[in-house]
Amino acid sequence: MSRPTRGPTRERVPLSRDRVLSGAITVADAGGIGGLTIRTLAQELGVKPMSVYHYVANKNEIIDGVVDLVHAEIDLPAPGGDWRSEMRRRAHSARRVLGNHSWATPCCGRA
Repeated sequence: MSRPTRGPTRERVPLSRDRVLSGAITVADAGGIGGLTIRTLAQELGVKPMSVYHYVANKNEIIDGVVDLVHAEIDLPAPGGDWRSEMRRRAHSARRVLGNHSWATPCCGRA
């Protein structure tokens, strides 16, 4: 007798701090920083909320981590380049990155 199949199985991806923070960015990008809760993050990751606490202590630690990751996306000036053009490139990069993650710059009533 054969076993009934339950449909396609998804390979379980183990949690890590990087995966938790990446998931938090996805949640914040979709619903703003106000929509980021441990519960919504756990749902995004496909885990139980308590599992998240193994990788981060609390929501403040998550916010610190995602802000660091977002700012790391901004291009740094190239050493030895013309300082004006390098700063212009960095400014354009910052505008692009912060535009992609508008929750990271709570300005003008947006959060």
